[in-house]
Amino acid sequence: LFATRTCPNCRQAEKLLRERGVPYTKVLVEEQPELARRYGIRQAPTLLREDSGAPELLVGVGAVRRFLNAQAPVAGAFGRGA
Repeated sequence: LFATRTCPNCRQAEKLLRERGVPYTKVLVEEQPELARRYGIRQAPTLLREDSGAPELLVGVGAVRRFLNAQAPVAGAFGRGA
């Protein structure tokens, strides 16, 4: 999850991911701007998914919420290893 320190939507996206038991790594754009540039991150929050080969960017808390709503509602159904 690409985020910034002051982003309220980033905190909301983190909360949604935690509540659903989705493993994620938080990347602060201020601390890792090169990584953000490499993936073309232009807005926070952005969730980067690499499950199906090519990276997929879910931009904004709404996109994160839609992704989670489309998944199985059982915590842990996403697997481990992010």
